[in-house]
Amino acid sequence: MNPRLFSLLTNLKFVPSSVQTVAITALINQLLRGQTLRMRLRELENKTVTVHISDMPREIHFLIRDRMLLPGEGSAADVIISG
Repeated sequence: MNPRLFSLLTNLKFVPSSVQTVAITALINQLLRGQTLRMRLRELENKTVTVHISDMPREIHFLIRDRMLLPGEGSAADVIISG
C-alpha cells in the first residue's frame, strides 16, 4: 500500500464519523456535478446508503435526496456497500 494512503487511512480512525460523512458527501457531490452518474441517483431517491469500510472499521451513512448525497444518520440502510 502507498505509504501516504496508509498514513491517511490510519489517521482517519481518529476523525469522528459525522465529520467524515460531511466531508465525503461534499466531495462526492462536487465530483458528480454534470455527470451522468448523478442522473442514476434518481433510482435511489429517498434511500439510505451505508458504506462499510472494513479496513478501519468505519461506517459512513448517506441519504439520497434530489439527486444529491446528504449526510445520513445511523438508521437502517436500504443499500449497504462494503469493502
